[in-house]
Amino acid sequence: MPPHCSTSSHNPPSAADDVYALAVVALQLLCGRADERDMPADLLETLEEAGLAPPLQAVFEAALADDPRRRPLTGLAFAAA
Repeated sequence: MPPHCSTSSHNPPSAADDVYALAVVALQLLCGRADERDMPADLLETLEEAGLAPPLQAVFEAALADDPRRRPLTGLAFAAA
């Protein structure tokens, strides 16, 4: 679940939530770490440890941003990056 969804003032689900979820699954697959209990901080730590190329790391950092306005607008935009 995206970090902003845990607050009581959460807006209805959006494409930004889907992008976050897609990034979580993609990162877990890339790193071989499919633990559903990973929290966003753990995912960012996993991202740093994965040794991904800086441009790819930047794509994941954007998709996993706490603020949904900083994420790619769609899953297609995430995949294209």
